[in-house]
Amino acid sequence: MTTDRERWLLACFVAGHALADSRLGHIYERVCLEDPLEYNEIPRPFSDGDVERSDSLLTRLAAGFGAIVFFDACAEDAAKLLAERDLEGIAELLERQRGQRPSMPQTLAYARELSSVFFESAENRTAVELIRNQLLEHGSLTLHEIDFLLDAADGDTEALEDLQQYRARFSPTRIPWPDES
Repeated sequence: MTTDRERWLLACFVAGHALADSRLGHIYERVCLEDPLEYNEIPRPFSDGDVERSDSLLTRLAAGFGAIVFFDACAEDAAKLLAERDLEGIAELLERQRGQRPSMPQTLAYARELSSVFFESAENRTAVELIRNQLLEHGSLTLHEIDFLLDAADGDTEALEDLQQYRARFSPTRIPWPDES
């Protein structure tokens, strides 16, 4: 990354993925701005008949692209570059579901539609902003830190203070993670 703008776009992308993963119950250790490519792989194995899992995966793949476009509609070209492999994954999953691979414009339209539904929620929009801002400040966040940010986005007035206390007590690199926060 060379500019503040690129860093901001990447933080939106990573925050969108982290939010979708958390809301959909997927477990991860941490997210960071230095190595976002882990989001760009389609989790395997995937069963063609598992529609619920397929819908969850489509949401996860669209979330990074959607977060950028939602917060800066002028940044769609940058979003396409960051989410290139995610968009390919969406096309692949839609091909598996429908028997025909969509064109890139169709894939983009689907990703826009899917992510707009996800970001209709005020809580999800707030969560992306909180996660993005914390990523810009700290560079990486653990699953536990993101849980505090989600609680804050969902209206827990003490969650940000709890996050500060958590950070004061536990190193973000400490393993094993504490069972209770």
